Amino acid sequence: MMKMVGILFALSLSACGAESAKLSRMSLQVYNYSSEDIMSVKTGNGEGGMIGLDGTKLGGVTGTGIICCLSVKSGAKELDLLVEYAGKKQVLIKASVEQNPWPAMPGYLTLHFLPKNEVVAEISPIHAFPRRDLIERQMKKYKLKQEVPFSDVMDNGPVVSGR
Repeated sequence: MMKMVGILFALSLSACGAESAKLSRMSLQVYNYSSEDIMSVKTGNGEGGMIGLDGTKLGGVTGTGIICCLSVKSGAKELDLLVEYAGKKQVLIKASVEQNPWPAMPGYLTLHFLPKNEVVAEISPIHAFPRRDLIERQMKKYKLKQEVPFSDVMDNGPVVSGR
C-alpha cells in the first residue's frame, strides 16, 4: 500500500512539473496610447493588478513601471485580459501576441493599449519601449488625427532577440 501511495505521489509531482513547464513567468509593463484612464489589468488567470494609468492625447503615451510577476501560457498567440477603465465596469479584451514563435527567454509581457480598445501584447527578453509603429498603424487604420507630437522615447518596432 505504501509503495502505491509513493508511486501516486511521484506521478502527481511530475504532472505538476509538466503543467508548470507550460507557463512562463514574466514581468508586466503597460503603455497607454488611448484617451481612456486604465485602473487595472489582469490576465485570464487573475494575475496583474492596479496600475492607475492616465489616458493621453492621440500621439502621446503614458506607461507604468514594472509589475512582477505573472504567469502566461508559453507560446500563446492571444491573451484574455480583464481591464477596468476609470468610471466603467471591467471589460474583457483579447490581446494578440506579436511574437511567433516566442523569444527563447521571455522575461517581459508589455501590453500596448491603443485607441478603439485594441491591445497588442509584446513578449521580449528585456524591457520594451513605447512603439511609434503601433500608434501610427492605429491612426491610419481608423483615420485618426494626431493631437500631440511623438516623443523621442518611442522606438520604431518591437524588441527583436536572437533565437
